[in-house]
Amino acid sequence: YAHTDMALTRRVSQLAILESVGRELSAAINSERLFELILNYAMEFTNSLWGELALVNAQNRLLEVKAAQGYSQQRKTFTIRDGISGRTVASQKAINIGDVSTAPEFIDKTGGMARSILCIPLIHEERVLGVISLESDRKDAYSSSDQAFISQLAVQAAVAVVNAELYSETQRRLREQSVLYLVGMQLVSSPELDKVLQTVARSIEA
Repeated sequence: YAHTDMALTRRVSQLAILESVGRELSAAINSERLFELILNYAMEFTNSLWGELALVNAQNRLLEVKAAQGYSQQRKTFTIRDGISGRTVASQKAINIGDVSTAPEFIDKTGGMARSILCIPLIHEERVLGVISLESDRKDAYSSSDQAFISQLAVQAAVAVVNAELYSETQRRLREQSVLYLVGMQLVSSPELDKVLQTVARSIEA
């Protein structure tokens, strides 16, 4: 009974966190704050001492760190060839290593204190968007239940990334339409060729 009670309490806590993140997700236009929130919850729930959330920059094939905690020196970017996090993005599969000394590709950023690592990819419609990485000073720190829960958080993070992309694209298109409207008005009011060319040149530059 006690074991069942603890499991139910833990699941209720998980659902409460997911519900809170969902509320933030629906309210947040800027995803940066949401990334911090997701990483906070992930680290708190798994008792992790170090954590990082990074997104894929498809143009230069780099991962850009959007949120990080616990590290004395925080990196801003890394490639998909770097460490367990990079391997997670490349494979698009979760990686749970209970003893990092058995993983030669592990990059230590904790001064030799980390013992285990959990990396979960952020995936939306078969497109990998980034990775959540958690580290602990205990061996075998992350259970299958932890992995399942962080995977659910990763789904929320992926939705935030897509929403941010859609919002940015919408704003860009609105600016385009605004410029085209203003150019049209100026061209109608100024039929002289020189003024038309100047208007077009200024608009292209803008």
